[in-house]
Amino acid sequence: MVVSSGSGRASGGALLIAVAVAVVAMVVGTAWLMPRGESDAARAAREAAAQAAFDERVVVVGQRIEAALRNQRDLTPMIEDLRALLAEAPEHADANRAIALAIAAEGGLPAESYDHLIVALDEGADAAELHAIAGNLAMQSDDAAAAIGHFEQAVALNADEPRFTRQLASAHAVSGDLDTALRLTDAWVARASDTPEPFLLRARLLTDAGRLGEAERALVAAEDRTLPDELETLRAIAIRRADLLGALGRHEEAVAALRLLPVEDQLLEEVAEALGEAWDRAGEPMKAAVYFDRVARLEMTATWAAREAGRRWLALGRADKAAEMDALLRSRGE
Repeated sequence: MVVSSGSGRASGGALLIAVAVAVVAMVVGTAWLMPRGESDAARAAREAAAQAAFDERVVVVGQRIEAALRNQRDLTPMIEDLRALLAEAPEHADANRAIALAIAAEGGLPAESYDHLIVALDEGADAAELHAIAGNLAMQSDDAAAAIGHFEQAVALNADEPRFTRQLASAHAVSGDLDTALRLTDAWVARASDTPEPFLLRARLLTDAGRLGEAERALVAAEDRTLPDELETLRAIAIRRADLLGALGRHEEAVAALRLLPVEDQLLEEVAEALGEAWDRAGEPMKAAVYFDRVARLEMTATWAAREAGRRWLALGRADKAAEMDALLRSRGE
């Protein structure tokens, strides 16, 4: 019995030891299987902080871009910073949006800007304004079908913004579907019959269609709805009137319509282009070259005028004048 009792105690002790070993093994094994280091909550907090820091870096570059645009400075350094950020996070919507707009503002390849903007749209940045910008970029890349799709999205998201309807109608006109363009314009006229903008678009489309009498009536309607202090609209009406007069073969009148604008308006690129076209139609390319040359010298930022003047001087066989424009561009850092 003594022996038996001893054996029982020995067996019980052995069992306890075995259980203890098993428990230790389980604990050690579990510890070995579980990853060491931070908890899930800590990891999530760390990742959120890193994302917030990255987002802030994008915001800072965006602010620098806005400041550069206000001060007409080179955007190249900011574009390169955004390229570096996108190397870390290629799908970041705000970074793609920022670089797309910066490249477009800098006059870079519209296709590259468009590709970045599509990423931003795919990531949920589907504002009507972004679709409108994407549509413009697609138009610059001669992809009218893609442009129409984006402008339709813009109109669907914000039907009250007339600019989107104008862009959609213009894209249909470029694609050759003038009937749809005019139908969209007529719907815009019905919604905003007291404003000049839809009548201006209608005048342009009708001029392109050769329906010149209707175009002239649309221009009169636009002018009747324009106040004397609405200088931008009056400028647009003058450009459309010159276009119509040119289509009618009244080229000298087209030039006169634009030359009646204030001097400061005549230094703007859109007016200069219309004047150049009017002089070309009138068979007076020398006057156009002299005009662009003068604008280039008067306006420090009018590099577009210097380039156009140089191109025109070369076409007229005046290499000396073209060289002057090249020297002017170099002196202004171009």
